[in-house]
Amino acid sequence: MGGLTALGLTMLMPLCPAAAQEHAATTGTAAAPAYNVHVVITEEFLNRLVARQRVEPGLVQEQMDEVWIQGQRCTLTDLRFDLLPGAACAFGQFVLEGDVFSRTVGMTDQALIHTAGFQRFRATKDVFFDGERFATRHARIAVHAENHHLGVQTPLDGTLFAGVANHVAAKRAEQRRPRSEAFARQQLTNRVYPSFDATVDERLASANRFLDVHVRDRLQRYGLLPASQRTRTTDRHLHYAAAFAVESGSMEVEPPRASLVEAHAVNVYVHETAFDSLLSRLPLKGWQTTNHQLRAFWRELGLSLPPADAVQWLATRVELDRKRPLRVDLQEDRLTLHVQAILRPAGQNLLPPVEIALPLRMTPQDDVWELTVGEVQVHPQSPEDSLSDVSVRLIRDAVLGGIPRLRVPRMLPDEFWPASSPKPQCTALRAADHWLVISFD
Repeated sequence: MGGLTALGLTMLMPLCPAAAQEHAATTGTAAAPAYNVHVVITEEFLNRLVARQRVEPGLVQEQMDEVWIQGQRCTLTDLRFDLLPGAACAFGQFVLEGDVFSRTVGMTDQALIHTAGFQRFRATKDVFFDGERFATRHARIAVHAENHHLGVQTPLDGTLFAGVANHVAAKRAEQRRPRSEAFARQQLTNRVYPSFDATVDERLASANRFLDVHVRDRLQRYGLLPASQRTRTTDRHLHYAAAFAVESGSMEVEPPRASLVEAHAVNVYVHETAFDSLLSRLPLKGWQTTNHQLRAFWRELGLSLPPADAVQWLATRVELDRKRPLRVDLQEDRLTLHVQAILRPAGQNLLPPVEIALPLRMTPQDDVWELTVGEVQVHPQSPEDSLSDVSVRLIRDAVLGGIPRLRVPRMLPDEFWPASSPKPQCTALRAADHWLVISFD
């Protein structure tokens, strides 16, 4: 899997300096694949999905030897996920802690023993994630129990011998206290351990099925699986990295500048080489369509378009380049999409092959991010060709008229956030030095 790259260290150290430096000391900075997608998630964010607190009242009906125990209990539990340093893969624990308060009566033929009980437990279950699947092992549990006798009742109460009888009964109860506390520990273990262990197993199995069916199968179907991936954890952050190889084989990936590495709940870093890799895998080379078909496609997706003018009404054939139809450039808070294509107005070969540069920005507007388009640049692909000013203006107008109005909610929709905790929202979009950074809080 290799050690942490300079890129991973650069991103992690401003977020959690001590943990990142510890990682560097233990794993080194050996050569590794040039990861061009990184996701850094805080432990606090993971617990927005996992953490819960519960108060559960219940009845006590148990038998210890010849003693029948009845009463009431109240269980307070706190579930959370605890990240732990992991060099070979992501490592953490589900931690279930709880306090149990009880008031019971132990009944024998000779006496009634009134008891206040207190038990504290801590159950943990390790979880490992290698970027593809979750793995685990059996849970562990530790229980501490205390019983305090509040009083006794005997059949001799109200007689001259009540004091002696109560003293004898209390002495016997106290002698049995280690046994009763061990019994309480075992009963609590029997109640908590199987449910906790099985519930986590079931949830991880469900997560693996989701990854197989809804993530990996779909990515594989479209040829979008990463060439390699890696997961690491500190005691505060989970770091996932993926490498998407580009056709040219060039994978020079420089770390993002410090201003792009900020403390957010989730930071997603995507290098432009990752965009180029994904675009190169799509069946776009030599793809042909028309401006009318593109407008119909956007409408099918529910996106609005500017009213069609004379340029839009003119049917124009679009044929994407057969070598590199699309590429992405990330600079100065904008994503510039470069499109190489042949445009045939009314089906005629009137224009040379062109390259169109679309500077795109997502700007915050109230509770949405809105797509804005900068000044469109058009020029011939070959320096030997030329375009008239009229042709350039018509192409610009056609492009701008064919770009839909895109508004993306800042807050994640319900289908992407099933938890009852407040939904995260996209709080920052930054681009510079060939990196796009998307942050959620």
